[in-house]
Amino acid sequence: MMTNTIKKGLLVAMAILMLVAAGCGDDDKKASAPAKQPNVVTAEAGTPEAKIQSSIADAVKSFKVDTAAVYLERIEINKIDDTKYNVNVWAKYTDAPTAGLAVKAMKLKAIPVFAGAFKSGQPVERVAFIVNGTLVNKSSGKESEAKIFQEELRAAKAKGIDWSQPESIDPDSFGKPWIHQAYRN
Repeated sequence: MMTNTIKKGLLVAMAILMLVAAGCGDDDKKASAPAKQPNVVTAEAGTPEAKIQSSIADAVKSFKVDTAAVYLERIEINKIDDTKYNVNVWAKYTDAPTAGLAVKAMKLKAIPVFAGAFKSGQPVERVAFIVNGTLVNKSSGKESEAKIFQEELRAAKAKGIDWSQPESIDPDSFGKPWIHQAYRN
């Protein structure tokens, strides 16, 4: 009988293998290079907001699972009251061979975002991970930027997660994210 930790580890390993396999294959396809990660630490140094932003950026940089198809654009932090913070992390999706692999990459990128926010030592109440991407209208061929993925995690649920080894966290344990219909299986 497998333990939950082993099952989670196997799920993460399978996702990694699928992402690696997606990068191999047809040489005729040109791989689009992801944009360079912008500096997402914009708050004044030493403030709780900067500590949250830095913790998220560091967690994303040190995450051992490569999800280059999704990169952070900005981190917005709002005070809910005098004691808690609401964090919105905006990311950009660049490219993956299939919609299924794109969703896996977005789910995997959410792990270090949530880990960084809730390990920041600051009173984070809620984190929303929002990914924008380019959609193409099939009838007109016109491209437009739109939200394609959103996942949220609140402090009450985050307290029950062991953040010490983010690579072993099952991305489906956060709940069901909102996914644009163009990316749903």
